[in-house]
Amino acid sequence: MNGLAERLREIALETAGRQVGQEIETVEIGEGEHAGLHELLDEMAELLPDWLIAVETDPLLSAQFRATQQEFDAKRRRLVRGDGKKRSALLIREGSEFIPLEQRHVELAEIYLRRTVQLDPLVNRALRIVREHAESRSMLAELESSIDAAMENINTAQLKEGIRLAEWARSYAHVSRVMRTLAELSERANRMVVEANEKVRAWHSQLSDLDAQIGPSEPGPLT
Repeated sequence: MNGLAERLREIALETAGRQVGQEIETVEIGEGEHAGLHELLDEMAELLPDWLIAVETDPLLSAQFRATQQEFDAKRRRLVRGDGKKRSALLIREGSEFIPLEQRHVELAEIYLRRTVQLDPLVNRALRIVREHAESRSMLAELESSIDAAMENINTAQLKEGIRLAEWARSYAHVSRVMRTLAELSERANRMVVEANEKVRAWHSQLSDLDAQIGPSEPGPLT
């Protein structure tokens, strides 16, 4: 009888152990407020590649917009003044050329915003840890480089160009549905970029505060 009771106790302990093991396996190490800096950076490393592609592609797309605009500006100058129908047709052709570029802009803006929102709590927790543990500052070097790349875009006139394009297209929305579609796409992309930029500016501001507090990061081993 004692042997049966002992065996039942062993089975109960084994079952409980398996349940605990399964529960542990279902927990993502990097999730939650108790994740360490290393785990947070690992999570960021999974999100940053897409984010950086969106950041680095944006200036190239802006260059395509400018080249297309310059091409059509030259065509407009060659038109006879007062030929409204030809000018209207040229405007619609220009809008049609812009639409696939703006569709790509929307795709990039969606990636940029989605990844920024996902990165935001991770970046903020990592910065909070480093504020409390200055010796870990160098671990943020790669993240800081990525944020600096985004800030270069933010500080240029690219968003202003997008806003001007949206306003220009909206002013001709009554002429053709092509221009109305272009305006809607451009406005949508601009809204997402503005929202993401606000978070990136906040990260950059916090990094600047860290620099003032403990000095800039330098690539190298953790000390």
